[in-house]
Amino acid sequence: MLELQMKEKVLLCSLKTFISVFAIGVLTITDAFAQDSFPPVKEMPQNPEEFWKGWDPTEEPLEVYVHSEWEEDGVTFRSLRYCIGTLEGKKFYAAALYGFPTGKKGLPGLAHNHGGGGGTRPGLVKQWALKDYAFIDLNWGGSPIAAGPDKGAWFNPSSPTPRLIKRKKQMLKTLPVGTKGEMYFLAIMGTRRAITYLQQQPEVAPTKIGLVGCSMGGRITFCTGAIDKRVVASAPSVLAGFWNSGPILPEADAPLIEKILGSRASIPYVNHAVLFQSPSNDTVMPIERLQMACEKLPTKTYAFTHASRISHRSIPEFYITPVLWFDHHLKGTFAFPRTPSVSIDISDAKTSVSVLPDVSREVGTVNLSFRFHVVASTDRKRRWTRLEGAVNPERDNDVWKFKLPPQRPGMEMWVFANVFYPLEKEVNFANWAGRPIKTDKFGVSSALKIIEANASAYERT
Repeated sequence: MLELQMKEKVLLCSLKTFISVFAIGVLTITDAFAQDSFPPVKEMPQNPEEFWKGWDPTEEPLEVYVHSEWEEDGVTFRSLRYCIGTLEGKKFYAAALYGFPTGKKGLPGLAHNHGGGGGTRPGLVKQWALKDYAFIDLNWGGSPIAAGPDKGAWFNPSSPTPRLIKRKKQMLKTLPVGTKGEMYFLAIMGTRRAITYLQQQPEVAPTKIGLVGCSMGGRITFCTGAIDKRVVASAPSVLAGFWNSGPILPEADAPLIEKILGSRASIPYVNHAVLFQSPSNDTVMPIERLQMACEKLPTKTYAFTHASRISHRSIPEFYITPVLWFDHHLKGTFAFPRTPSVSIDISDAKTSVSVLPDVSREVGTVNLSFRFHVVASTDRKRRWTRLEGAVNPERDNDVWKFKLPPQRPGMEMWVFANVFYPLEKEVNFANWAGRPIKTDKFGVSSALKIIEANASAYERT
């Protein structure tokens, strides 16, 4: 037992003091007189709350350095660097691209984290600013800025994410926590400091803070929102780290790094409004395991978008949904529809599904997706059948009714509904990669319904 405790302390020291050797997309500057951001470790933390205890993300100066500032199409851009904190005498700095609608005040502030191997998305910054948000896009990947006077410049000189991931097995031999632990520690720390930056800007309303991110950035978004109570709402997309599609380990057997910085460990601390964006075929955040996570969330203010038969990306109707989510929770200018309910009836070898959407606004189409699932299967192809709402359902007042094939023996049936609402006009926005999209509608999804093999229906949420 003593030997195990010593190994755990070495592990935590590796995480907090030797980060500079393996940090990704972060500039480090040695300062012999700098005081460490974190207090000395006395007892081994076992959860996120214990791990972050003693560190105030608003206390240390941000030391913001603006590389350049420019205006484009009514949006002010700032390419900047700010101080994350000090670890073992080394100051850590993160790069970011910040944008806001020129001349406007009282704006909600959003912090964005990109996916693994990515970088700053100027198109995304611009589109969020045009929707009247102050938006800071963190640049963990060390990717070149793709806009403005600094186009092509690298502000994060360390190795980008993919290079380090390739070295992970070799690193594990000398550093127990591995690359991802290093990355998520700095990224969550840096995102919390980005919130501080937003709150200090004169155009930002400091109590209206949200987070958004995709894949790796989805995990950073979720874990940051769990531990930082300044966050009012978030919209993580295909967030990594719940359980993925592999075997589910008992919580007691989870590695220490997952207990303090993992998505699963963060679930009990989430008390803000969350929009989960998870395509039906995604294996980074399988929707059935997302439902398992939602069962344990303290907050009951959450919603879903499930793009059918798609993996690790979405569709225009769902890319725009986070804007409306934040319009509702941060601005109070939009009434976000409630999650559609789904009920299933099995009788005489027939399966009937009824979908009840929020009809307080005009409903466009209602689609249903279903699949037969072998229990305990690791099917990564996740073949779904989508029933298009314009053709298949019968509408009975405010209920859309679908007829499904009989349930197959020994197999579960998985079902979810997508409801699409028309917008007042076609709008421009950007996908998770910052590429332009257009849409004249937005969508919300139901929770996943699972009919057990040879049993009646039940809902996981």
